[in-house]
Amino acid sequence: MEKEVCESGSCSLTQEKMDFIKSNEALKTTKHHEFKTGIGIKIFSKKECDICKTTIEKLNIFLSKFSNKPNIIHYDFDTLDGLTEAAVNSAFDVPTILIEKDGVEIKRWGGNTLSLLDKEIENVCS
Repeated sequence: MEKEVCESGSCSLTQEKMDFIKSNEALKTTKHHEFKTGIGIKIFSKKECDICKTTIEKLNIFLSKFSNKPNIIHYDFDTLDGLTEAAVNSAFDVPTILIEKDGVEIKRWGGNTLSLLDKEIENVCS
């Protein structure tokens, strides 16, 4: 199996995982979760990814400033459920953060756009 690599601000998935995310089979077996009301955050990451850990840590620190915290669901790219949910959400970058309002995606960060996270999340969550 190919080794996954984390460097230069993002991680890469193996071709096998990318193929699964893009396949129609993943979409047929989905347990798609969405936030029916209010603001919700979906985080797609890998357990052994240092960039993912740092991003999640920064997000949690930033969200601690708010009294009305959004719901958060974490998906692990190393699990079948995580890959399936990534397929439904077209989350190809590791890590990826999606913000939904009333079940509709309103903002997405992933790969190189994560540097914008600090600047933009306050506007979305306020």
